[in-house]
Amino acid sequence: MGLFPPHLVIRPPIVALVLCKPSEEFYQCTCKRFESYGLLCRHIFYVIRLSKVKNFPRKYVLRRWSQDSLPPPSVIQAIADSPDIILREIFRSVEYCMNRYANEPELLQKFRDHQVQLMAKADVDVPIPKKTNKRDRIASILGMSQPEEIIVNVPKQVITKGSRKRIKNSIERSINPSGKHRKNCRICKSSMNDLNQAKCNAIRAQVTAKKASDKAAVREMKQKERLAEKNACVLAAKKARMAEKNACVVS
Repeated sequence: MGLFPPHLVIRPPIVALVLCKPSEEFYQCTCKRFESYGLLCRHIFYVIRLSKVKNFPRKYVLRRWSQDSLPPPSVIQAIADSPDIILREIFRSVEYCMNRYANEPELLQKFRDHQVQLMAKADVDVPIPKKTNKRDRIASILGMSQPEEIIVNVPKQVITKGSRKRIKNSIERSINPSGKHRKNCRICKSSMNDLNQAKCNAIRAQVTAKKASDKAAVREMKQKERLAEKNACVLAAKKARMAEKNACVVS
């Protein structure tokens, strides 16, 4: 039935199995390149060459590789008339002329003069527009001009970041008109703005004396505790000796 046995193409480290039916123009490879990319793999080409196929299978020639992939002539004509195509053709023709006239100074000069004439004609055909300021350009883009009388003004700046603060009453505002945190002296606890140095020094001396007296009282208390503990130890030792002495007398 024209069915050839599967061909085993071994190329380390790749092993490909090709199944072919020349009568049905059927070729299939385990690498699945045609199914994935639409291109026949080298394994199938190798098997086709071994099978001595005279006519290449038509179904493996995709449309994109043939003349059928070209669009209709009307579409090509519409594309060819686009400004980008025309500009590329102009650049190509000018570059071609420059390369041809490169070794002919006289002809190159005539070509330059002709280009200068074309530039002058272009200025006449398409005049250069007058310069406009930024305000006019923006007005032309937006399609509206700035009114002569400004009705809407810029709004006042407000604080919108975070939550608003609590409104203070008149008493709180009179105590602290500036609204800032008032710093107090850590010794006399009075405001730094109303600080009395003599009063602060007197209070500092009292605090220092109180700290010294507290330290002396603590030190005296500790000495009394150590003395009482020592007396208790001595008394316990005396009682132990007396008990031992009495025990010896009785025996």
